[in-house]
Amino acid sequence: MKKIILKLHLWISLPFGLIIALICFTGSIMVFEKEINELVYKERYKAASVSGERITPAEAVAAAAALLPDTLRIASVQIPFDKEATYAVSTPGRRRITVYVDPYTAKVTAIQNPGDGKFFSTVRELHRWLSFRGENRTLGKRITGVTTFAMVVILITGLIAWIPKSRRGLKNRLRISLSHGPRRLLHDLHVAGGFYSMLLLLLMSLTGLTWSFDWYRDATYKLFGAEPPAAAAPVAAAPATATPAPAIAPAPEQKTSPAATSPEHQPAPRATDFTVWETALVEVLKVAPAWKTITITDGSIQVVPDKPFGNSRASDRYKFDKKSGHITDAELYQDQPKASKLRGWLYSLHTGSWGGAVVKGIYLLAALMGGVLPLTGYYMYAKRVFRKKF
Repeated sequence: MKKIILKLHLWISLPFGLIIALICFTGSIMVFEKEINELVYKERYKAASVSGERITPAEAVAAAAALLPDTLRIASVQIPFDKEATYAVSTPGRRRITVYVDPYTAKVTAIQNPGDGKFFSTVRELHRWLSFRGENRTLGKRITGVTTFAMVVILITGLIAWIPKSRRGLKNRLRISLSHGPRRLLHDLHVAGGFYSMLLLLLMSLTGLTWSFDWYRDATYKLFGAEPPAAAAPVAAAPATATPAPAIAPAPEQKTSPAATSPEHQPAPRATDFTVWETALVEVLKVAPAWKTITITDGSIQVVPDKPFGNSRASDRYKFDKKSGHITDAELYQDQPKASKLRGWLYSLHTGSWGGAVVKGIYLLAALMGGVLPLTGYYMYAKRVFRKKF
């Protein structure tokens, strides 16, 4: 029986191994995407100094609007709890522009245009669609989905084949030797490394499949007693030739933006009274003392709680009167539909964002090992087939 399992493990791994390695390596890069961006673009995300009171949402909007064309509409302001972090003022739409404002001086630190952050967007396209674009993106999603299914089978068959017959065998299969040469190291990385990373790789695979197949996603939701979400209408991909704009804010008199003519950035039908946002913010802070970020839009406020562990997409939502700023309704996370909570949990479990930096670090190592396993497996197979050369 074990020989059949081993053959199944081998013959599924050979055609899918390289794609599995690509998916795992690109996934590992994205684990600390937020932290890497904050480190690389420190002037964008951090205030020059912390002194005095923070500015109001209306003042942040005014600072951002001074550097944007009059055709662009301000849709939201994100306020972090971290006193050193900048405000993020954004326009609406998928190709939104985000202006980062120093919360103490109201100085614009950077403008993030559509197309900025090309490195991580390229990595994400490789991870999810194998860089297929336009109408071919569906094909890329299907290939990654089938490959992920193959990975689930490979991991399960690998575990069955890994089970030792004796206690001594168990000791050998749990050890990664660093003192017996590269051949032994590659063997141990495949055998022991595969065992140590198997559970997390299975978790990432099983949750990741919900983005590849609608029937799998619906079955997952029903399994946890939640109503499956309605299928989203396909969205056309952004043109591959879009030219990214500089991330550094232009001079105040240079009111230019590559997305100025986008239909998503047309003038609002009415003017928004941003001073009302401050009234709404004050009222929300009275009932939400512990939070990570607060995002204000016209008529609503989203509060992300400050919790070290849990659903990273959990949030409380408040509605406020657009004229007075008084809170009119509240939808707390605990009262939200089960499907909404499950969607956030699937994302959190897939990415490792449900925990802190240590959890992300463990996910990073597991994803890296997921990329190493096919490569070491190819080496072991080649060594067996071409014994004299290896």
